[in-house]
Amino acid sequence: MVVLLVGRGAGGGYEYEDYQAPPATDTAPDQLMLPGSEEEAWQLLRENPSYNGTAPDNVNCELAPMDASGLSDQQLQDAMNDFSACLMHVWDRPLSEQGIEMFRPTITVYSGPITTGCGTVDYVNAFYCGADQLIYYHADLHRALPQVAGTPLGIEVVMAHEFAHFLQGRTGIFGAFVALSSQMSDSERMEMTRRAEAQADCWSAMWVRANVQAMGIDEAGLQALLQIYHDIGDDSLSGDPDIEGDHGLGETRQRWGTTGLNAGDIGACNAWVVPSEQVR
Repeated sequence: MVVLLVGRGAGGGYEYEDYQAPPATDTAPDQLMLPGSEEEAWQLLRENPSYNGTAPDNVNCELAPMDASGLSDQQLQDAMNDFSACLMHVWDRPLSEQGIEMFRPTITVYSGPITTGCGTVDYVNAFYCGADQLIYYHADLHRALPQVAGTPLGIEVVMAHEFAHFLQGRTGIFGAFVALSSQMSDSERMEMTRRAEAQADCWSAMWVRANVQAMGIDEAGLQALLQIYHDIGDDSLSGDPDIEGDHGLGETRQRWGTTGLNAGDIGACNAWVVPSEQVR
């Protein structure tokens, strides 16, 4: 049973009301932090400077839930790039205050083969590409995952998850993960991937937490969003309860989502220091 503690700040004032998101760009600044050694890589994962930051409790993005039905690829792309201003509204200041250089990455919607910094992609997915530091969304993803399309803010949660991977890139977590994983066995690398995904689930829910009041998300709405985390777990999608996947079981993903909904401290989502079973 999921117990939600969200509700702090209800009726309170909004934070960062003077914030103006920078324009979206496909020109990324240099990576801020890359490990020079294995020790530095583990330190970036486990003691990242971002963990000292605090995400806002309550922002007002003046945002309505995205309805992708009937939108052309270009219209959906425009809507997502408008939405990215709200992602920046939550994350820009807390991370910049910790010395992280931020920018607002473009989100590209594709419906066929697309060439990215990570190579040519031609499958239904949403992903962050570490090579170009940009985010991509297949126009059919919400149709392939009806639980996402059928839940208000479902698409936003998926994109908040991908934006969390972008944050991992800016903070050096992604670079450290890649450097360490390249020296590991397949099973070790799979566990590392699950840790990265658990952190992204947690940070995506932290974005939801900041928007609960302004967007009028009630307890039923929060439960519906948490159900998405469960429904896109490795076991939920495959039908195999014993699967050793790369994202985590539905129960695990839902637990990390719940953590993000109940935490303002960015370090609460540090999935790199917990026992292996907590990211299974």
